[in-house]
Amino acid sequence: MSWMTAPGSKAGPEQKSTWWWWVLPVLAALVWYGLLSATSLNRVQSMKVTGSGSFAVFNQIFWNYSQVGQFQQTIHAGYSDDWTWGGHRAPLLFVVSLFYSLAPEPITLCRIQIAALALGAFPAFGLGWRAFGRPLGGVAALAMYLAYPPLQVLALSDYQDLILGIPFAILAVHQAWRGSPWWFALAILGVVCSREEWILVAPFLGFLAPGDFRARLRWGAGGLAVVLLYFGILWSVAYNKGVDYSPSEAPFGSLREELDFPSTWEVALGRARKILAPIPYNMEAARRFEEEPGFTPSDSFAGEVSNYSDWHSTWLGRREITRTWKDGRDFYLDLGTPVHLVGVFAPAALVPAMGVLAVHLTAPLGQGVDSSWHEMCHHISPLVALLVLAAILGAGFCYRRTAARRGLWLFLAGLGALLVVQVNLDWGRYQNLALWGTSPPAPEWALVAGLPVEAILATDMDASLIISSRPLAYTYDDSFQDKAPRRGLRAVEYLLVRRTSRGWVELARDQHRASLVAETPNYLLFRMPWVRPLHPPASGLDAGPAE
Repeated sequence: MSWMTAPGSKAGPEQKSTWWWWVLPVLAALVWYGLLSATSLNRVQSMKVTGSGSFAVFNQIFWNYSQVGQFQQTIHAGYSDDWTWGGHRAPLLFVVSLFYSLAPEPITLCRIQIAALALGAFPAFGLGWRAFGRPLGGVAALAMYLAYPPLQVLALSDYQDLILGIPFAILAVHQAWRGSPWWFALAILGVVCSREEWILVAPFLGFLAPGDFRARLRWGAGGLAVVLLYFGILWSVAYNKGVDYSPSEAPFGSLREELDFPSTWEVALGRARKILAPIPYNMEAARRFEEEPGFTPSDSFAGEVSNYSDWHSTWLGRREITRTWKDGRDFYLDLGTPVHLVGVFAPAALVPAMGVLAVHLTAPLGQGVDSSWHEMCHHISPLVALLVLAAILGAGFCYRRTAARRGLWLFLAGLGALLVVQVNLDWGRYQNLALWGTSPPAPEWALVAGLPVEAILATDMDASLIISSRPLAYTYDDSFQDKAPRRGLRAVEYLLVRRTSRGWVELARDQHRASLVAETPNYLLFRMPWVRPLHPPASGLDAGPAE
């Protein structure tokens, strides 16, 4: 199978005489994991996370599954999590839950995410070695992967299963360069199992294999076969007979009993789009978010747009660009760091990358698809993976054709190293990277730590992560109406309310006669009158999330 061999790769990474080169990715991955884990601990302890609400949803789902054995979340309005796992199709959740159960707390999810991305250093190193034809190419690939600032931002963001597909994407291309079809197929399966949004990207990874077009076409066809098989499984559980609805609306255990083929191509396309973009969004709320200053999509749960029949999940395929020139300057241009511009020599990776970019540019505003590095930018994960692959393969392409000009490459290597260092110093300051966890826990961690785990709490979305490690927990500014309809505060036993939320403070204290049991500069903890008094909550910094 000579067509599977990388051009110029005479000394492969598997040769026993070169095993010691693999010490480099081991050390690099360990340092990278340690640095980012310490920074992540600081963020979680101080509650300076990207989005407490979405993070809390995942933590409660994992906590309930690992401790109770059932998928369930009550933090966020919407999502029937009996089998859709946070509104998405992410079978990889079962694997992650095994590690989460060892230390069931929010910081564990962060560490799992960082560790998964750190492991991507190994296929990146091997791919660079093969693309360049020498081990120093693996060193260059390590820099293009671990030292890529957008990848670091994703690693430090709140846990999102979509991000876990990145190392699998790198692994899939590496296995194609190794000429291992079975490992390639397993890697592709890992990619799509991280979240359904990878389904449209995964088949293109096969076209990044070495060789001529026919050789790449075989790998692409193999990847497409795996994706179609997985997509068929999703299709088979997504719809009951004769019912067209989003899987996120399905009741517990509702699997399709009989084959229900779509009657028209329009119906088939609509179903496919619902599987590929399953999170429903309110079209009216999205329009008002774009046109009315001060309106937020969460208002739709409490105001005029509260009817679930108005919610749709068909934004995929919109042709209207929703981003501004400012987004392009402050966000999208940052994806092209100087070293990664060499990716222009790998158009097979850039073509699907442009497709992912087009989807991101047309996503509705206010629905968690943000174009800011300090907000929810995890939807660019497939784009980040493709840009890293483009840089590695593009640099390898250039090197294989000019390797004899050593003076030129010594100069380019030195210049590239300087650019990587400078860019990472700037981004390191932006991300407040820390060598160890030094931030004291937010005092609200201590308020909740002393309450029994079975106690039912409610708070706002900003503090929802603090109360998410328990079976039932609500947010009074988001999930009350959906998860505890017509019950309100009578559904909870304790209320952690922000001081500035005067309406809720008065409702708890004056109408329900709740007792104030503890407070912090920003929050008040009330015990509802129908709850028997317990020992006071723990106090002090030791009550924060475990390190």
